[in-house]
Amino acid sequence: MSKKDDGESERGEVKETYSLQLKKINAHLTCGLCKGYLIDATTVIDCLHTFCKSCLLTYFEEEDNCCPTCEQLIHQSHPSHYVAFDRTMQDIVYKLVPGLIEAERKRRLEFLKDKKREAGEIVEEDEEETEKKEESPLGTNRCFEGEPGISHHRNDEHVMVSLIPGAPELPTPVRPIVRLSGMATVNTLKRYLAQSMWSNMSRYSELDLFCNDELMGRDFSMRFIHLTRCRNKLKDEPLKLYESHSNPVIDLFKSIQNGVFDRYRARSPQLQIQVGERFAHVQAAGMVSLLIG
Repeated sequence: MSKKDDGESERGEVKETYSLQLKKINAHLTCGLCKGYLIDATTVIDCLHTFCKSCLLTYFEEEDNCCPTCEQLIHQSHPSHYVAFDRTMQDIVYKLVPGLIEAERKRRLEFLKDKKREAGEIVEEDEEETEKKEESPLGTNRCFEGEPGISHHRNDEHVMVSLIPGAPELPTPVRPIVRLSGMATVNTLKRYLAQSMWSNMSRYSELDLFCNDELMGRDFSMRFIHLTRCRNKLKDEPLKLYESHSNPVIDLFKSIQNGVFDRYRARSPQLQIQVGERFAHVQAAGMVSLLIG
């Protein structure tokens, strides 16, 4: 670049454009499980490997609790608690891949239509009308035009949720049935329960929520749970979530009893040492007979 160009660049008068073939960076934009472009990009917090949300959750349910790329153990029993939605990565993928966001939006609309047909509901709107409705100012992803402090997602699709204590020692919440936005997450409900039952929101991490005997991840939205875990639920029936105390020590011993660690011993000697240390620590505290017996 010439000196003149240097001077112009400093004044912000010249902007250079670089062209790059998409295939050269495809490895950073694709999911290691399905080999397609990332959709709902979800990153493992420890190792920072990224996958499609549905691919990763399916992998946890059907395959393993380790990262599919580096095989590092994420968590013995609750790996979905240690992954997070990567909004920055998803925005990059949508901006770099032409037509991807539009194609994904159409696939989701078709998916919702199919679910309505399976439930016996009449799908009256054609595809174009449905798309317009999703893009209208009443959509859930719109920007609130008024004061941010009075935005409560009142125009979102709402879900009725029934909160049921799953253990006798848990008190009944002040409002056991709540109506909230479909975009609200499990973490939101856990904070509400902690405040309602103990007047201490910081204790939310002591709670787990279950649906159909399956632990719900902290980032699961009510809409996601409704569509994927309660497909046969009656339309006016509340979504039932069961509360339970979270105890990582008990989870550890349950995993040992079920032989979860056997398959990791050859792969990770360090893990075996860590488990042994925790076992010895709890054994010294006199808790082994309580937890295993």
